[in-house]
Amino acid sequence: MSKAMNHVAISVTDIHQAMHWYNEILGMTILSKPIEIPTNTSKPQDKELFDRVRTVFGPRFGKLLICHLSSANGVGIELFQFVEPKAELRKDNFEYWKTGFFHIDITDQHLEELADR
Repeated sequence: MSKAMNHVAISVTDIHQAMHWYNEILGMTILSKPIEIPTNTSKPQDKELFDRVRTVFGPRFGKLLICHLSSANGVGIELFQFVEPKAELRKDNFEYWKTGFFHIDITDQHLEELADR
């Protein structure tokens, strides 16, 4: 039985610019504006969240911003901007034979106009 897709997570270098692009150009709905995963561990709920995130990203993780958007058919986009350590833009060529993020596919009646925007 096929499972429903909930969201795709994408790491970006500027979360505000990326959120604007997905919202204004692709028409996605902003579900939550960028929030910082707390590094202040004085509150029990903040420490628990930070510990869970650090478990995923490892000991170098210090801070990130995260926001969520939703497409017309309900598939979400989760944007991450790593602040500590700082996210870096990949400048190498796309190496199709290596695994990793490849593309997203958008359905639109006026694709050429959308691409121009």
